[in-house]
Order: sequence, then structure tokens, then C-alpha cells
Amino acid sequence: MGKNKTWLTLIILFYINVILEQNSITAQTIKKINHQITVDGKVTDSEWGELKPFPLTMYSPTYKSAPTENSEIKIAYDDKYLYASARFYDSDPNAIRFTTYRRDIINNDDCFWLLITPSKNNVTSGLEFVVTPNGNRVDFEIFNDGNSSNYDWNPYWDADAEYDDKGWYAEMKIPFSELGLPNFENETEIGIITGRKISRKNEYLLFPDLSPERSYQSPSRAYSFKFENIQTGSPLFITPYVLGGTSKISALNSSSSAFEYNNTWNKDAGLDIKYRPSSNLNLDVTFNTDFAQAEADDQQINLTRFSLFFPEKRQFFQERSGIFLINSANERVFHSRNIGIAQGQIVPIIAGARLVGSVGDWEIGLMNMQAAKKASLNIATENFGVARLKKRVFNPQSYIGGILTSRINSENSFNTVTGIDADINISGYNYLTFTAMQSFDSRDKNSAGTKFYDHGLYELKYEKRFLQGWSGYAILTRMGKEYKPGLGFATRQDYTQFTGLLHLNNFPGSDSPFQREMFFHLQGFAAFRNKDMSLESSEWFFYPSAWWKTGENLSLVFYHNYENLEVPLGFSKDVVVPAGIYNFGRGLVTFNSSQGKPFSFFTSISYGSFFDGTRTILTFNPSLVVSSYITLSGTYQSNFIIFESRNQNLNTHIFSLKIDAALDTKISLNSLIQYNSLADLVSANIRFRYNIQDGNDLWIVFNHGINTDTDSYVPARLPINNQNILVKYTHTLKL
Repeated sequence: MGKNKTWLTLIILFYINVILEQNSITAQTIKKINHQITVDGKVTDSEWGELKPFPLTMYSPTYKSAPTENSEIKIAYDDKYLYASARFYDSDPNAIRFTTYRRDIINNDDCFWLLITPSKNNVTSGLEFVVTPNGNRVDFEIFNDGNSSNYDWNPYWDADAEYDDKGWYAEMKIPFSELGLPNFENETEIGIITGRKISRKNEYLLFPDLSPERSYQSPSRAYSFKFENIQTGSPLFITPYVLGGTSKISALNSSSSAFEYNNTWNKDAGLDIKYRPSSNLNLDVTFNTDFAQAEADDQQINLTRFSLFFPEKRQFFQERSGIFLINSANERVFHSRNIGIAQGQIVPIIAGARLVGSVGDWEIGLMNMQAAKKASLNIATENFGVARLKKRVFNPQSYIGGILTSRINSENSFNTVTGIDADINISGYNYLTFTAMQSFDSRDKNSAGTKFYDHGLYELKYEKRFLQGWSGYAILTRMGKEYKPGLGFATRQDYTQFTGLLHLNNFPGSDSPFQREMFFHLQGFAAFRNKDMSLESSEWFFYPSAWWKTGENLSLVFYHNYENLEVPLGFSKDVVVPAGIYNFGRGLVTFNSSQGKPFSFFTSISYGSFFDGTRTILTFNPSLVVSSYITLSGTYQSNFIIFESRNQNLNTHIFSLKIDAALDTKISLNSLIQYNSLADLVSANIRFRYNIQDGNDLWIVFNHGINTDTDSYVPARLPINNQNILVKYTHTLKL
């Protein structure tokens, strides 16, 4: 009888738990309302009082610990908009962190966010909307299930926030037309992850309950909700621009015997059009495209045998760029900086178009751009094209896709790359990735006797995507000697490479001062020449690392390098490493302070052998929040290289200072001042923006470059490398 009572009690408790679970799910049901909510950050509309808040779980610093502050997040919708509200109470309201009013800059502030996965065909991509306590908005796209992001996606949406002596409050209003929803009749599903960040405590509170074994910004982990009878519409946005200004550029004269200044007055106009042919397709058309307001590149110093990689910073090419990514660990099949930029100079773009979205079960991305002739660089008129297809297969986390890129100029020169790729979730956290690309180039007629694989890039990758316990990847890559990605970026040619990573992570729990411990991390590569499979170069490094719950991070890194130089490697005109075989290594210590404090920094020191010499590297990157209106940040890195046997020394210095100033969410001034000792160049990029409203902007941009060494060059350089000032106005019409 006693056993029967025990079983009966357990059964009753089980069903009580089921009922409670069902009630919690009911509380999370999103309610459709009958009229629009006023978005003012006050969270006082009566509709909010009728909704139950989402249950939040602590993600970090200690998973499932009790939240230290009370929080309420609610979501509702009507026919056209998705609404979200937050009431974030705080026991120390003076410690609420908000450091900037600049759009799309968050600076580790307290925040309320909403991550949306709008497409059932692609649950590894998402759109994130963020608002901070002072009403600053941040929005970005997420790709590859949280491994990549794009902050230059700029949708039209509204948000506001307020704070008082009890905490802070926020509201969002997001048009369904901005989400790229798939076609549906009466009902559609949208995945949602939402949460609160308390910066000073490094505390993240989430819905749904997500364990830290994977990133909380993984769209595939979103909780699915059903929405009924919503309207997406097909808005048309027309954005003309006008600009004017003056420029001074130092350039060689016609005989290349001396530098001279070229002074020009600039005036131009153009047009961008955004249209949605259907709820899940986005069409962008551009005429006489201009990128005057793009941020300047960060200065880099190259102390390797490979070309430097510079990321894309132009908004048109960054928007919706995730569809064009290929999961290759070592090479880029498509890199948009090949369009409109050559030898560091701007090549005018006459017109272009991009279509991105989904049709049925397929994701599609199409782009075509026409660039003008650039006589000073001896570049003919060129057409650039890329077509991308992806389809979900087997399960929501797997896809197979294909890509075609083309580059054709008016002198009958062409380059095409075509191929397939796949990312397959074979079980649990285990993934198998495959890439196979083939290039066709007008120069191939001079490569008689080559095999088909000499024109290809092939890669096979196994990866365990898991942060808890053992994880890692193994990659095998082969690139042929005739593979030419005309719209891509290649680190080297004619090689076979093994790349590997193995690490052990642990999240120790509430009794430890550490949020995360990495006891073992081994990573590196070994590259072999295809012609004889001799080892060309390798780098392997091992490091343990620890992350404190307060936000600090300490790492100890040990490197070993191997280089087989068939030809000398020059770092400057006076410092050259002879051909030969070199084994060398170094140690590195890095420390990251807590990013939730007004002053934070990253610093590192490294010392060891370098080819047949020694190398010391010092890095210091500080950041100071002066107020919510001004943030200062900087970078300093120095290299001290000594080749004692050859009596050669090389000291290099990179310095940068960023000043982010914003009067409010509409007016901002951003400055980037840099010094590169190897290039003997000081540069400044200063950008003033008055964001009248979404789509309507006034920009004033000033660029200035100074040559710090003029006489050591032949012919001698002029003091001013370049100088320009431009005024640009854009105005968006919504039809």
C-alpha cells in the first residue's frame, strides 16, 4: 500500500508539473491586438497590462542562477507591426550603463534585444534589434548560426527608452515588411530570442532557456511562435543623393619623375531604390553609387608572406551579404571589395542591382554591378556578377548550395568561378562541410597541360560546434595552381593545407569565480606545396584561458612556426629574410579587462624567435567612456625585430585614436586618426552625420593624409598625401 501511495504521489506531481509547464507556455503566447501601440519608452499603453511577461533564465555569468534584478519582457502584434516592451528594474539605477547615442554602436551598454528568425527555410540566419537605456537603436543581421554578423543592415523601425530611479523601460515597433517573411496565407511562424543585458554584472537574462554550450545569438535556437493574418506589404523606397566637395591628391606626373598635386572640384548625384516584389524578396537598385561616408580602413602592417585582407565597409555591399558567404575556412570565393576598388583607389560604379530572399524552399542571391573605366589605373570598363542558391536539406541546420561569379571587361577579358558547397548537420553538434569551386579565366589558354583540379578549390571540414567539453574541427583544403577567383580573395596558391582545432571548455558553476575555463586549446595549420608536397609553412599554437564572471579574460599562448622560403622575403627596403628553412616560436600573454566599466583595455606582450632573429610585440587597446556623449578608444601596436647575424633591425608602430561623439540619436561626429610607421603616413577620417530621420541624412566627411617622410623616397614625396572634404545629402521617399 505504501508503494502504491508513493507511485500515486509521483504521478500526481508529474501531472502538476505538466500543467504548470502548459501554463508557462500559455503565458508566452503572443497576443494580437486591435490597434497600434504608442512607442515612447514609457510602457504605459493598456495593452501591455493585459500580457504576461516572458520567463527569463540567466545565461551568464552562471547558468540558471537567480537573476539579480527584476525584469519584464512582453511581446504583441497587430496586422502590420511586431511590438516588444521591457521593464528593467535596477537596485542601483545610477549604475545603468549607456555610453553613446550613435546609431548601431553599443559599447557594451545595458540593452534589451529581440532576435528574430523570419524564415523556416533558413533557421541559421536572423535579424537582431537592440535598444539601450537612452533610446539608441542597434540593428544587424546574423549569419552562420551566430558566427557572422553585419551591422550595416539598416531597416526602418522605431524604438524608444526612458529611465528613472527604479530602472529603465523600452519599447520597439518593427514592421513585418522589414523581416523578409516567407509567403504564407493565414498563418506564419517566426522564431524569437529575447533578453536583457546588465553590463556591469556581465549578466545576460534570456528567453527561451538557452544553455551556454552554444551562443545565445544562434538563430537555430529560437523559440517558434505562430502569427495570424499579418500584412507585410511591398513598400518602395527611393533615395536620391547629391554631393559636392574638393580634393587634393599627390600623384606622379606623366613622366613618373616627380609627384605633383591634382586639385579637383567634385559634384555628383545618384539614386538608390529599395523594393520588395514579394514579402520574402528584396530588390536593391543603385545608380552612380557613392560611398563617401564609408569608414576608413584600419591601418595594417604586413610581416607575413601573404596579402593583407581588408574587410568590406561599404553599406550597399554589406547589406544582405550573408547569402553570398561560402563556408570555406581559408579562402573567399566572393569578396565584394573587388568591385569599385582597385589598387587602393575608387573606381566609379555606374549602376547595379541586387535581389535577395527566398522562393519556395530556395534562398537566392543575385547581384550585378557595372563599373566605369579608370584610365589612370589602366582599368577597362568591367561588369561584375554573382548568383547564389541555397536549399535546406535533411534538417533545419543543413543546406546545400551553389555559386557563380563573373568578371568581364570591355577588352574581352573574363573570369568565372562556379561551384557547390554544403553544410550538413550529421548528428547533434557534429557538422560536415564541403566546398568545391572551379575557375575559368581568359588567361587559361596559356596553361596547356594542366588538370581540371589545377583550376579548382576543394575543401572538406568536420566540426563539432559545442562550447562545453571537447570540441573542434579538422579541415583539408586543396587549391590548384591555376585557380583564379576574380571576385574572391586567396591567401596563397597551389597548396594543400590541413587546419585543425581541438579545445576543452568548462563552465564551472556558481561556486567558482570563473564563468568559463578553457584548459586545452590547440590550433593551427600546415600548408604543403602541391608540386612536391614539401612543407611550405605551418603555425601551431597552444593556450589555456580563463574568463572571470566579472568580465576579465587571461590567456597564455605558445606558438611554433615553420617557414620554407624559396625566395627572399622583404619587410622593408633594408630588411630582407634570405631564402631558407626556418623554425621559430614565441610566447604571448593577453589580458582583457571587464568591458562593463568606464575604462577598459586589452593588452598583450609577446617575445620569441622570428625567422633567424627575434621579435617583441607590444599591444595596448584602451577605451574610455568620458560620458554618454563621448567615447575615446585607441590602438597601439609595436614590433621590435632584430636580425643580429645580418645586422638588420626593423621597428614598426601602428597608432590609432577613435573619437565617437554624439549629441543625441540624430547628431554624431566620428573621428579616426592613424599613424603607420612602415608607410610613413598619418591619416585622419572625420565624419559628421545629421540623421534627420531614417533614410534622410546630411554627411560632412573630411579625409587628410600626411607623409611623415618625404626625402627618403625616390622621387621625393610631397607633404600631403591626400586631402578631401565632401558634403552629401540623402533623402528617402517611401511610396
